Amino acid sequence: MNIHQKRIQDLQSMLKKNGINGIVLARPLEIGFLTGYFMDGVFLLITDGEAFGIMPKMLFDDFHAKAPFINSEASDNPRKDIVAKKNQLRLEKAVFEPETENYLRGKFWKENGFEEYQGLTSELRLCKEGDEIEILRKSCKIAAKAFEQLLPTIKTGDAEIEEIGRASYRE
Repeated sequence: MNIHQKRIQDLQSMLKKNGINGIVLARPLEIGFLTGYFMDGVFLLITDGEAFGIMPKMLFDDFHAKAPFINSEASDNPRKDIVAKKNQLRLEKAVFEPETENYLRGKFWKENGFEEYQGLTSELRLCKEGDEIEILRKSCKIAAKAFEQLLPTIKTGDAEIEEIGRASYRE
C-alpha cells in the first residue's frame, strides 16, 4: 500500500469515527495530498468505504495512471456527477470543508445536500510519516546551509530588501 492509499484509509477512519458517510474534496492541495495528483479540476468523493475521483475527460488518463487505487470516472460535468454519486450511494451525512472551498462551490455543495464540516484533511496533514519525514529533514538541511552562506553578508540595521538587492548585484 502506498502513502496515498494509507491517507485515504486514515480519512475513511476519521469519517466513520465522526459519523460521516462521505466527504467531497475539490482543492488541488487536498487532492494531491490524498492521491499524488495536484491538478485542478478533479473532484473526490471519499465515503467510509470507497474513494471516487470524477474529472474532465482530458485529465482522466493522467489521474488514473497516478492514482489507480481510486474509482475514476471521466465527466462532462464533474460537480453534477459528484452529487449524482452521493445520491446514488444514499449518503445520509455527506460533508465538505468550507475552509478549502470558494464561495460559489461551497454554496453549490450546500444546495445539493452537503453539510459544512471543518478540519478533517488538515488534521491528517498534522502527522508526518514515511517519505514526508525525510523530505522535511532534507529541506531543513538545505535551508540551514543557505542561511550559513547568507549570514556573513547580513549587517545590523539592514532591511531585508537591502540584503536582497546586495545579493542580486553580486551574482
